[in-house]
Amino acid sequence: MPERKVKSERAITVSIIVEDLMKFADDSIMECETDASSFNLGKNMGYYEVLNIIKDSLIILELEPKDVGLNFDIDRYFFSTQKE
Repeated sequence: MPERKVKSERAITVSIIVEDLMKFADDSIMECETDASSFNLGKNMGYYEVLNIIKDSLIILELEPKDVGLNFDIDRYFFSTQKE
């Protein structure tokens, strides 16, 4: 049973990080809509890459992306002109 508790604690920690990253990513996406400079686009790509790495790493940690708030298509979120 202790293993479940560890997984739960990991999920909570990762979800807090993801929540913060999503706030920054949302700001970055909005910033790119008004100023698509190479700096802003690069910053936006950085958030995209970090969220993808976290989502991919969840498999290694035996966590579900939905448990930490990553139950959406990251590519579509960042690169679609129509947000869900």
